Amino acid sequence: MLSKSSNMMSVLRKVNLILGIFILLTSCEKEISIDLPQYETKVVIEGSIETGEFAVVTITKSTDYFQVYDSATIANMFVRNALVTVSNQFGSIDTLTFAFDITQPLPFVYKGSTIIGQEGGIYTLKVQVDNKTYTTSTSILPAVTIDSLFFVEQNMDEHKGIIRMKFTDPLGARNYYRLFSKVLGKDSSYTPVWGGATFDDKLIDGISYFADIYRGDKSNLMQENTHGDPRLSRFFGIGDTVVVKMSSIDYYTYKFWYSAEMEMNSGGNPFTTPSPINSNIPNALGIWGGYGVFYDTIIIANPLKK
Repeated sequence: MLSKSSNMMSVLRKVNLILGIFILLTSCEKEISIDLPQYETKVVIEGSIETGEFAVVTITKSTDYFQVYDSATIANMFVRNALVTVSNQFGSIDTLTFAFDITQPLPFVYKGSTIIGQEGGIYTLKVQVDNKTYTTSTSILPAVTIDSLFFVEQNMDEHKGIIRMKFTDPLGARNYYRLFSKVLGKDSSYTPVWGGATFDDKLIDGISYFADIYRGDKSNLMQENTHGDPRLSRFFGIGDTVVVKMSSIDYYTYKFWYSAEMEMNSGGNPFTTPSPINSNIPNALGIWGGYGVFYDTIIIANPLKK
């Protein structure tokens, strides 16, 4: 009995010691409030002009990360009262008009109507909004052709897979690329391929190269429901007619999109070290880019049918 009583007292002492340490630690806790600095809204401009097309420009205003978002908040992000012009090296000027266009990734856009993008052209964008003017220029570089496209099945049960593209990089020049795809009858616009649409030829200069094309999302808010298997949304399927758009871009357009993709691939985690996104528009956020484009099409046939 004495031995059991001693053991019980020892246990009680240990319990009391643990409780004492817990009380000491919790009594040291202090509620900390952080006063966040006032967020400064900035103009965000995303514009492009490509061979054979008029200029398209989207203008929004950046918002606080901690902003509560709803349909009204998103609608109010779009700037509708800007004066937007595009001029070329020959002095022609195109005044863009504000329109609602569901074929664009973001449907509220300013669209050109007189200047069509041409290879070798130099195009200057001028945006006037809130008594401020933002000006920058870009050029359209020669397109690089696609040698071939073929389907590579990745999921045999669903008969879904990726498009593998072969192209030959021009020797001697530093080239930069951005890849898009569109499934006819399913996609309203071209979307950047998933997994890194923007790359350079640092390691492939002058050689034939194979690039894998995964289907991208129109936006982070609109993703295909794949019944629990997110990989299926990245694949193409039997019967799809897929158009691949290969774009040659300049260094500044590459730098912007490459840095933007690095940030997006971090998942938007606010606790990671942010990656700087390299805008080519002084005093604003965003990109004005020229695209020398080449298109190729593949129809994915059923391998079981001959």
